Amino acid sequence: SGSAFLEGSINATSGKIGGWTINSTTLADAGNRLVFTPATPRITISDGTYERMLIGKIDSTYYGILGKDTSGNTIFKISNDATNPNILAGWTLEQSKISTDNDAGSVALDSTNQYLAIYTGSIDTSRPKLVLGKQPGGTTPYGLGIYTGTADADSSDDTTYSVLITKDVARLAGWDMSPGKLESGTVARIDGNT
Repeated sequence: SGSAFLEGSINATSGKIGGWTINSTTLADAGNRLVFTPATPRITISDGTYERMLIGKIDSTYYGILGKDTSGNTIFKISNDATNPNILAGWTLEQSKISTDNDAGSVALDSTNQYLAIYTGSIDTSRPKLVLGKQPGGTTPYGLGIYTGTADADSSDDTTYSVLITKDVARLAGWDMSPGKLESGTVARIDGNT
């Protein structure tokens, strides 16, 4: 007990210093809220009851940082695992896409397809409900499209969308618009070319 000043090295297999437990496999604070495990290698942070964050080797293969809620659900994961996407607040982070995929409705910012898409259910890239950017199918113009969501979306097939706005063609509230022309059905037409 008391104070000691040592010059040189200390050789011990286990013990406590300042409330920290030291042994051959771990260094941990008194409540095991912060645990260093060099053999893994990993730093584990808990709230005293639940493991909340892993830094280092987050599973048997991959390294990164992983955060969990009190139920053990992953809140975020950033790692070198190329086969499984990274996660941030429920959003999946992939090389070319940021998305949240749910049965009740989904959203994707997709650089491969060059659009922001909203889905009425799980992500099905052939059946988006709303697309802002490169439109699916046909000539794939850029613009805004609202599709049925129940059939494959195709900007060149007017039966698959209710709203489409591009530089060459548009449909809005049942009116079809093209350069110099506005028409609805077969009886209403304003044609600047004639």
